[in-house]
Amino acid sequence: MVIQNLVSADFLFELSYAHTEPTPTPRVKSIMNPALIINPSAGRGISSRVVKQLAEVTASWPEPPDLIYTAGPGDGMTVAAQLRQRGCPLVVACGGDGTVHEVVNGLFLSESSSPLPLFSFIPLGTGCDTARSLHLPNNPYTILRQLPAGRVVPIDVGKITFQTSRKRERNRYFINDINVGLGPLVAKRAKHPLLSWMGGSAYTIGTAIELLKPLYFPLKLQVDDQPWQDFDTFNLSICNGHYFGGGMKPCSEAGLTSGKIEALHIGPITTLEGFRYMKPIMSGREVNHPAIRIFSFSSLQIEGAEVEFETDGEIPGNTPMKITLIPGALRVNIG
Repeated sequence: MVIQNLVSADFLFELSYAHTEPTPTPRVKSIMNPALIINPSAGRGISSRVVKQLAEVTASWPEPPDLIYTAGPGDGMTVAAQLRQRGCPLVVACGGDGTVHEVVNGLFLSESSSPLPLFSFIPLGTGCDTARSLHLPNNPYTILRQLPAGRVVPIDVGKITFQTSRKRERNRYFINDINVGLGPLVAKRAKHPLLSWMGGSAYTIGTAIELLKPLYFPLKLQVDDQPWQDFDTFNLSICNGHYFGGGMKPCSEAGLTSGKIEALHIGPITTLEGFRYMKPIMSGREVNHPAIRIFSFSSLQIEGAEVEFETDGEIPGNTPMKITLIPGALRVNIG
């Protein structure tokens, strides 16, 4: 099933471009006309057996959902925006963290005045950090079976206001993380044909390559209403969720219901220090080094050098940028 002609051409153009245990609210009594957005490329290609099982499980729902398959990058955004405009009460992203990112952005960037639907996630990708942060069961079919009477948790969402390579201001939303500096460089390397087939290991190798000759970017940061500060930056990890990058957790206090965003700033370090500290840092262990610091915020502005940023493996634009927390903005059915 494909939904068409529900959003403007201008809008479609725009789209192209602390670890806290969730506290559930009362269970949903019923779900009417839900929709599953399925990325058949997730997990290096969903098998026909998996798709068949998805259909079999949801067939028993009080109101069987529409199964909508994406065909390429950006489709998740477009379909999610259309579903919100249609008034769909529950939208389920089926795929990896990239699928979650597209669907969430489609819901929030939609020009529709309809209320945000409930959101849910069926992890079918290789990383699935969103599933870890939401404490979802390991078995996707268990989640699906529980959804008709699932628990609902309001989670925080981050909003990014940034500029594109064409100097146009845009907005984007995120659940998991943003990385400025090292992150985009590694994301590009991980997509190289020689590394992309390696899954999470591609990011480890990409990081090691970048550490051989670290790059530092002169940035200006304003945390909430504090004075601006200058920082030479190797990498800035901005964490709303507890995990990113296939299980890395550099900000141990981050969490989707924490009401704040955690950030890890790495300044000038040598290659040897990078190889020594990178694993402990990304495992959430405390590292005593003057160039490494952790802070939290509700609003963060970044200026200075024009540096690309990465979120959920995508590189939508560059600094200057502003990151703002929207507490409890998305209601998630966690089954």
